[in-house]
Amino acid sequence: MVTVVIISVCLVMALRVFSFCAAAVSEAYCSTYAVDILQEKLDEVEEGIVMEGGAVVGSFSEEVKRGGREFTVTVEITNWESPITEPAEEEIETEGLEEVEETEIVTMSLCEAAFKAEWGPPRKRKNIVVKTMFPAKTEMVNEYDI
Repeated sequence: MVTVVIISVCLVMALRVFSFCAAAVSEAYCSTYAVDILQEKLDEVEEGIVMEGGAVVGSFSEEVKRGGREFTVTVEITNWESPITEPAEEEIETEGLEEVEETEIVTMSLCEAAFKAEWGPPRKRKNIVVKTMFPAKTEMVNEYDI
């Protein structure tokens, strides 16, 4: 009788450890699928940006099924403009001329893109977010502007 009780307690503890490990493996699969989906969406958006000549502000969301699981993928592209100052302190030494220092200011228009994959039940949703920057689409001044 004592042996049966000891074996029962050990089995219950082993099942608890097994269920914990199964949940961890499931979470690892979901995270891997989410990263894979985000990489595909990033590649799609990047290809579109190259074809259009820059990123356009906007957002979209879609449902993706992978490995028997459902993921919600959201992409949000917003403006991000900030002047970038790069000091170009070039010293030119020639005979009879003084040293010349140049400083140029480069301003770039960028867009921030946030890619988010969510999965799981409504109250226990998990997510992975990836952010990156893309050049913003600029208006062409004339038909020869590249």
